[in-house]
Amino acid sequence: QLIMKVGGYAVSSIANSMGIETPLEGYPAIGLGGLTTGVSPLEVCNSFATIASYGKKHEPIGILRIVDKDGTILEEAEPQETQVITPINAYRAIEIMQQVMQRGTGTRAKLTDRPCAGKTGTTDEAEHAWFTGFTPNLVACVWMGYPEVNKEMGIIHEMRVQGGAHPAMIWKLFMERATIN
Repeated sequence: QLIMKVGGYAVSSIANSMGIETPLEGYPAIGLGGLTTGVSPLEVCNSFATIASYGKKHEPIGILRIVDKDGTILEEAEPQETQVITPINAYRAIEIMQQVMQRGTGTRAKLTDRPCAGKTGTTDEAEHAWFTGFTPNLVACVWMGYPEVNKEMGIIHEMRVQGGAHPAMIWKLFMERATIN
């Protein structure tokens, strides 16, 4: 109902400003991920990073710094940030995504040693399954599916493939190692 009040094209525009570069249609189903053309995991990570940084969008950077053998910095990226959604709206989104991991579909991804938030996603026929989440300093996305064809994944290791199952567990395993202090 909210999508109908705001409008699918407004949602599409906000998603594009947050880091989704794929052209999105403004259909009401966009609120549920109903897209004709899917988005990449990098785009999803970038948009979640915008939320995690309280509405500030940063362009993805592949190499942060180049250092020679003596430790001298030869090149260093200068990340630019743009406030694309209000901090309070980002905070509200973070609160909602924290609940996904506390008591929703993403409980298998919950980290016990730090704040985290995320979102699961599964297409109607379980052809694609996602989990994207973040801590205060790292965003990661797990996608499962067949890259060249839409094919139901069914059951793997005695468990139906869904965003809150395999991708969430993979995300947790990765984040437990990647966020070690």
